[in-house]
Amino acid sequence: MPARANCGLPEKGIRSSAAISATARKLAVIIWNMIVKGVPYKPATDYEFLDQKRKRKVQEMKKLIHKFDIKTDELGLQLIGL
Repeated sequence: MPARANCGLPEKGIRSSAAISATARKLAVIIWNMIVKGVPYKPATDYEFLDQKRKRKVQEMKKLIHKFDIKTDELGLQLIGL
């Protein structure tokens, strides 16, 4: 029995065809937006700088803290005066 059968993964052919379909769809959406909507192509190589990523993550954490009404003492963190 192949190792894949034991871990619940589909056969290799099924996985690769799904990846090919997903890539084809992604390309189709990009081309559609360029032709129909006139949206210029913007490659995904515009990576966030670390400070921008940090600011975004801090905002996400603040929203979650507010959403779940978490108090500072519940976090188990000590604030250090700098």
